Amino acid sequence: MVGNEQVDSRNIGRLQNGKWLADDNISYYLALVSARNASDPKYPKIHVFNTFFYGKIEAGGQKAVKRWTKKVSLPYLGCLASKAVG
Repeated sequence: MVGNEQVDSRNIGRLQNGKWLADDNISYYLALVSARNASDPKYPKIHVFNTFFYGKIEAGGQKAVKRWTKKVSLPYLGCLASKAVG
């Protein structure tokens, strides 16, 4: 378990060739990267959202995720939103 994320045996099987990747696998990997970056100053600081963030920003633009980003300084969010939407 890393942070609040964990991968169970069912999702481990989805790491095989030809299988669809589960959002739990992606969230777990992003939590690993985030934990590594937080513990080692040679890596840049990052903020990781869960996998539902992309769908929300794609469907509703930056306004749809405004509450998600209140406590996080994301100077590049406008760029991310424009790439996701169009």
